[in-house]
Amino acid sequence: MAETKTELKYLHPDGTANIQQHSDARGLRSSEENRDEATLARFGKRQRFKRNFGFLSITGLTCTLMLTWEGSLIGFGPQLLNGGPAGLFGGFLFAWIGTFFQTLVMAELASMSDTFERRTVQLATVFYLSASSVQTLAIINNPSYVPQRWQVTLLMYALMAFAFFVNTYLGRLLPKVEALILVLHVFGFFVVLIVLVYLAPEKNPSSVVFGEFFNYGGWSSNGLSFLVGTVSSILSLLGVDAAAHLAEEIQNASTVVPVAMISTIVINGSTGFGMIIAVLFCAGPITTVIKEYLQGELPFAAAFVSATGSKGGAVGLAIPPVLVGICGSIGVLATASRMVWAFARENALPGSKTLAKIEPRRALPIFAIIFTGVINLLLALIEIGSTAAYNAFAGLTVQGFYTVFVIVACVSLHKKLTTPSSDIVYGPFRLGFMGIPITIVALAYTLVGLTFSFWPPTTHPSLDEFNWAVVVYGASILSALVYYQLQARHVYTGPIVERPVE
Repeated sequence: MAETKTELKYLHPDGTANIQQHSDARGLRSSEENRDEATLARFGKRQRFKRNFGFLSITGLTCTLMLTWEGSLIGFGPQLLNGGPAGLFGGFLFAWIGTFFQTLVMAELASMSDTFERRTVQLATVFYLSASSVQTLAIINNPSYVPQRWQVTLLMYALMAFAFFVNTYLGRLLPKVEALILVLHVFGFFVVLIVLVYLAPEKNPSSVVFGEFFNYGGWSSNGLSFLVGTVSSILSLLGVDAAAHLAEEIQNASTVVPVAMISTIVINGSTGFGMIIAVLFCAGPITTVIKEYLQGELPFAAAFVSATGSKGGAVGLAIPPVLVGICGSIGVLATASRMVWAFARENALPGSKTLAKIEPRRALPIFAIIFTGVINLLLALIEIGSTAAYNAFAGLTVQGFYTVFVIVACVSLHKKLTTPSSDIVYGPFRLGFMGIPITIVALAYTLVGLTFSFWPPTTHPSLDEFNWAVVVYGASILSALVYYQLQARHVYTGPIVERPVE
């Protein structure tokens, strides 16, 4: 075949393109590159990033960002109070199925549009849980140690420094790093599961694991208590959409992103469900676990001590989930900074001109990464004054994600109900005739989860127990409306077209 010439355009941070001649014996780039470019062109966008992520690396990022089995170990205390062992078992299953329906809806949308427009609060949550886990290890190892809130803040600062280093100086290696973390994520699960099941001296009977229900919140019915407690399982399954936030850095994104999302919910749902069953059987007396939790320890501490019979063994068994949790902050910072960049690209944030810049040598949104890090450093200071106040901000993880999903899913449902299917441009992944019922089920589940994410753990909560997320949620919406009226409506005109729409 005769050699032909093709033009490749390299976009600079200022939006100008440098056209270079490139020889290609076939006259065409790979079909995957053509598909990625065609999808961006359909939305009037130019390629700004290097597509370094493949299926394995982006699945690794999404799995370790969600931290499902690790998060289930760290955060199952509230669900024992409202639901007990039976509620924890059923609640996770309920959340897993509901999230799977959400994933199908998001996968179809991601296949249609592989741009960033689709998380900073989740980053704060990951940092806090990881820092608290490190502090819990110190408590297990040294009972005389008295934890201080300022120490959690310093630990969060250290975690942020680690995540920032990997996302900037090691940015080019991020796909390989995430693939390695995926191996650690899966390997750590089997290590903890096997050791926990093998060493536990006595197993709780199945009648306790599947039949014992607690309603320490004092709710009027066990069903209400169950739904209040299920929010903990919902939180451990958040983040399956992370692949979409890096869509413009993924090869063959319209195919890889939906497959990675579905693979993630299958992998993390399975490991999380397996870990919960193992812990419930091997944790020893559930009332002892609850007692330790009410005294301020994370619930896995008492379960691991009971299973291994020693504090040293408990610390060793806790290292894998804590280590993977620390590594999970890398992916959360990456996805959150891309969201900041995506909004800045559309001139939708204060300082958008700076935040939208891309460092040419590494092809990374350095200013967006710095901005995201600074916001979380400031949020970490709240922990020094009040853990309840910090949790109010971190608690927006569920509310923020579920609110956005409701909006997007409703728009998608309306489009399907009012537009002939032949007029909708679908991607490679399509739900077909099941799209409408799947979207309706996902919306119903999301509205239930969103509603109960605002509820306190008890009917008569103290100031520390009250769920202040409702206040922060309302304040966030109000501040956004005020900002829009005062400034944003004068500068934000909708998605900016960077090239002729094809």
